[in-house]
Amino acid sequence: MDALTRELELPNLRGDDLVGTWHVVQTTFPMWRSGKNTHPTLNYRRITDSQLEDLVIYRKHGKPKQIRGVDRQDSKLPCHFTWRGRGLLALLKSEWYVVDFDRELIAIYFSKTLFTPAGLDIAARSKRPDAAAVAACLARVRASAFLRPHADALVEIHHD
Repeated sequence: MDALTRELELPNLRGDDLVGTWHVVQTTFPMWRSGKNTHPTLNYRRITDSQLEDLVIYRKHGKPKQIRGVDRQDSKLPCHFTWRGRGLLALLKSEWYVVDFDRELIAIYFSKTLFTPAGLDIAARSKRPDAAAVAACLARVRASAFLRPHADALVEIHHD
């Protein structure tokens, strides 16, 4: 992640900054791009000073589904988290970074795992965020040569 820390001014997050529900509004993540899984939300709840409960809620063929995990926040780089699944997913882990943040909008870079490619999500507190705010977020993300290819591959996710 040296490229990220050199190219971007990464947010200095407090864990509570992420608490609540975020609607994924743009993504490169294959699971959301396929059309089979819709309406993804990221839901965070504080567990300890350095841990968040991470609940991803989505619909698969119209039926509600969820993925449970725990995020451990890096004390030296507070925008960096390590996710570990719960239940059957307990063997899986992934690294992710909040690369842009304001109270209503976040950009998350997630690194490659055994099962998923590296990519980018843009998530908002609202199902329909302000277009100018999204454009400004994308402009900041595209300022990074490392993130630009991911930003250019984003597709919109619609929440009805």
